[in-house]
Amino acid sequence: MCILLAIIDKARGDALPGVVSLVNTTPAHLRAEIAWLVVFPEFRRSYVTDNTVSLLLNYYLELPNPPPGRGGGLGFRRV
Repeated sequence: MCILLAIIDKARGDALPGVVSLVNTTPAHLRAEIAWLVVFPEFRRSYVTDNTVSLLLNYYLELPNPPPGRGGGLGFRRV
């Protein structure tokens, strides 16, 4: 399964700084790959790449039933 996601920067008024692609996503095997991360020129060398990868890793690796106060994720084992 391939997934293409738009990156939305709420700090800059819903700007579109780039896109990220997830490929070989296999829920049965609890794995996914971050394939392409395209950041447009005006957003390069900023916080966009770090925050995008950080949020994706957190969402995919966090357990579905986390302790109180933390958001739930998918519980994948490999990203």
